[in-house]
Amino acid sequence: MKKNLSGIIFSFFVSVIIWISITLSGDYYITLDLPLKIINLPKGYATGGRIPQTVQMKVKATGWKLIGLYFQSDREYFVSMNRDSMMSQINLMNSLSENSWLPSSINVVEFFPSKIDINVERSVTEYKKVEAVLDLVFESGFGLAAPVKITPEYVRVTGLPSVVAKYPSVKTNNIRLEGLKESKVIEAGLLVTNQLAFYPEKVKIELDVQLMVDKEFTDVPVIVRDVPPDRDVQLIPERISVSVRGGIDKISALSPDMIKAFTIYNDVVADTTGFIIPSIEIPPFTDVTIIKPEKIKFIIKKY
Repeated sequence: MKKNLSGIIFSFFVSVIIWISITLSGDYYITLDLPLKIINLPKGYATGGRIPQTVQMKVKATGWKLIGLYFQSDREYFVSMNRDSMMSQINLMNSLSENSWLPSSINVVEFFPSKIDINVERSVTEYKKVEAVLDLVFESGFGLAAPVKITPEYVRVTGLPSVVAKYPSVKTNNIRLEGLKESKVIEAGLLVTNQLAFYPEKVKIELDVQLMVDKEFTDVPVIVRDVPPDRDVQLIPERISVSVRGGIDKISALSPDMIKAFTIYNDVVADTTGFIIPSIEIPPFTDVTIIKPEKIKFIIKKY
């Protein structure tokens, strides 16, 4: 019985292999989405026009060939430009020779779009600030303890003057990180466009992630600023307690003289309630959580 079962299983797998082999020997069609890349631009020139980021290429080949093509990495469709084609309508089918990654056994049926309009003009180069596009999810009790650091802070951007002028800054690709509970250094690519060239094309992003803690500072003096020489403002009480939250390393380095409580004389005069709420100055990337008392009585004296 066991021998018969083993024979049946063996026969089944052999049949499946034969069926797959026969099936994949037939011709099939697939459509690939390929990033479009312009190459061989004359030095000092850039591309303009409505250039798509990707093109669709419909191909025909045997199943075996298509499987290898489908899983091939770093597929891009290259279109070559030169000084003789400053403004051209490019037929994508004419650029097949530029794409050596495409096997001759693959029959390219059509492209969508089939043609693209590209104009080549003198370029300009400027340096633009990089903005990190981040979606950060922290573990409970953790957060950013310092500004996000990007290296380099500025990148070189080359393109047509009208296009470069539209970009006050350069954004990275969107990056989502979850479960953050420690500092991280990551590499991020820039949000690419066929109308601009970036150098470098990637930046380093440093995230200072720390455990968030609270610390109370007592006996913080409240100062009234911009008091006229013939006036005096008496506060009741003159000192308050301030609780501050931030990264554990930053909070542990705070000293009482780094916490400033104040109000402005004109704001005191304009008050009609008899109480003022002091403003608090604290180091960057820290937050005030509690002020005790929240309101302070005042008396204005004239000399």
